[in-house]
Amino acid sequence: MVVRVEEAEMDEMWSFVQSKRQQRWLWHAIDHQTGAVLAYVLAPHEDQALKTLMALLTPFGIQQFYTDSWGAYLTGDKGHQHHTV
Repeated sequence: MVVRVEEAEMDEMWSFVQSKRQQRWLWHAIDHQTGAVLAYVLAPHEDQALKTLMALLTPFGIQQFYTDSWGAYLTGDKGHQHHTV
């Protein structure tokens, strides 16, 4: 059973392995109210990673997202309320 979540925070962070040319990106979403991790994706810093994360979040029925102002967040999904912080 999937719990409905009204609001989520999404962000991405990076690290590297031996060289900054070998970047590793963690995309994640947490429940805005509880801080619980809802989903995450290990993927390059590209728009497709956000699409994958959004697909994982679909069962939660989230209507409002809080993100930074990275372009993919601003142009990606138009079906939800979006707030930059």
